[in-house]
Amino acid sequence: MIKNMVSICIPAYNQPKFLKKTLNSIFIQDFKDYEIIISDDSNNDDIKKLINTYPQEKIKYFKNSPSFGSPRNWNESIKKATGKYIKILHHDDWFSKPYSLSKFVNTIESRNNVSIVFSGSLIHNANLDNDTRFVQSEKKIKDIIKDKNILLTSNLLGAPSATLFKQTTLRFDEKLKWLVDIDFYIQIINKNNFLYISEPLIATTDGANHQVTNKCKNMEIELKEWFYMFNKHRPGRFNVREIVYLFKIMYKYKVSSIQEVEKIYTNIPNKTIVSYIILIGKVLRKIYEKNS
Repeated sequence: MIKNMVSICIPAYNQPKFLKKTLNSIFIQDFKDYEIIISDDSNNDDIKKLINTYPQEKIKYFKNSPSFGSPRNWNESIKKATGKYIKILHHDDWFSKPYSLSKFVNTIESRNNVSIVFSGSLIHNANLDNDTRFVQSEKKIKDIIKDKNILLTSNLLGAPSATLFKQTTLRFDEKLKWLVDIDFYIQIINKNNFLYISEPLIATTDGANHQVTNKCKNMEIELKEWFYMFNKHRPGRFNVREIVYLFKIMYKYKVSSIQEVEKIYTNIPNKTIVSYIILIGKVLRKIYEKNS
């Protein structure tokens, strides 16, 4: 049963200082028809204590014991939502403008066949304490409309917090951590049923020690999840863009044999091409080492 226009779903894990900024940005929104769903994976009561300082009529708080982990905690918050639209807002992200939520809602309401809206973002570097803009060009958006699988080699749309989407039975794939948002985007967008707002309506945190993505920057996760995604969404021969992308990963981690990859992911697509990619990387590394 739909009770609110928007469910703002916040999967939380410790970090009350960040969450305070998130909540403050919500309560100053000029759009008021929302509920806040907080699914708390924390190992202490700091989040609960913080929430008790805010108006309770808007907040639905759920403590997870044991913790669900990411991205299951994202899914749990969505399951508890009663809104017509879902607004994921991670606990270290926030609305950059007091009209951000109304602009999301007005945009998705402007077209009947739209399933999801994306916006630009301000990326806040937690170490340098500065912001950079992540805004996609019209050309790139048109490229996605033509072929959503280009997202397999680059996240052109931003973080989950930069989205608002219709209630759906679709969930984030709990087998993934690094590419979980890309997988969701590929599934939910079809041709013209998404819209993009170039204005940065969201600010996202980058570089903080607590972030899950910090643990995903290794060969095992990057290669395993990418091959899993390829087999899930685009089984077949690699295109040039995908070959270049795979080469960059293999070269970065100095992969020297197909056996190394098979230890990580057994169902390698186009094994012959992958072997050639590895071979080219080995040759280039030898040339570089010889000349350095």
